[in-house]
Amino acid sequence: MLEIKQLNNSQFSSLLDALRREDWYIEKVALESLFDIFSDDFFIAYKNNSIVGFIVALRYTEKFGFISNFVILKKFRSKGYGKILFEHALAHLNTRQIALDVDKKQENFYKKYDFKTYYINSYYKHFIKIRIKDSTFKQTGITDKLQKKDIQAYTEKIISKKYAHYIQKVLDDKNTLFRALYKNKTLLAYAFCTQYKDGYKCIVSASTYEEVSILYFHLCNAIKLNTHIYIEVTSLESNVLKLVDLLKMKEVSQRKRMYNKIL
Repeated sequence: MLEIKQLNNSQFSSLLDALRREDWYIEKVALESLFDIFSDDFFIAYKNNSIVGFIVALRYTEKFGFISNFVILKKFRSKGYGKILFEHALAHLNTRQIALDVDKKQENFYKKYDFKTYYINSYYKHFIKIRIKDSTFKQTGITDKLQKKDIQAYTEKIISKKYAHYIQKVLDDKNTLFRALYKNKTLLAYAFCTQYKDGYKCIVSASTYEEVSILYFHLCNAIKLNTHIYIEVTSLESNVLKLVDLLKMKEVSQRKRMYNKIL
């Protein structure tokens, strides 16, 4: 019988090891921050005291959840354990709308649970070759300082208080680069970069193309020349895609975003 438990601190390194063996790139700061804030949503499966696999089923809000880091160790595959572990994650998320990102070859498994593909999630890569002068932006209010209360209020409004704590945890890491855009002492948008592969991964939270471009170029100016920046963009994010097109960024990977239902 498969035994499924919440992952504890001493088992977290086992999850990292399993992901490495699958040749997944591990965003260590992000994953550690998620575990620190959402530890109740990380699960480990055992069979006769041997680790079978892992899954993360994040309860972002009372209505929305996200499944990720779902892995079954190779020697336990094709035995039905993945189905059991996935159904445990679904039960944990209960009636929530659930999202997950998958490769094309994985789609059929999730379709059995009524998940449908709604859009494409892509990673693009940009090579920093030049500096952009600040005067080019014609914009004031950019800062690398941020009040915790501001990020919490901004993120809580969009997602949840718990997710706001996760973002703050990532921003507190010494290797995270950050820029915020303020107007009349109110936070309009923010962006940050974390170490990723041979460079950085950039996350932008903004509502206009102007905000996206200002924040992105300010971050680029804080990074060494001849460095790669990766940016994750969905096919629905027109403001970020406009920047991708402007800089002729190269698409390096693509996954499909699936949902069990649309609210």
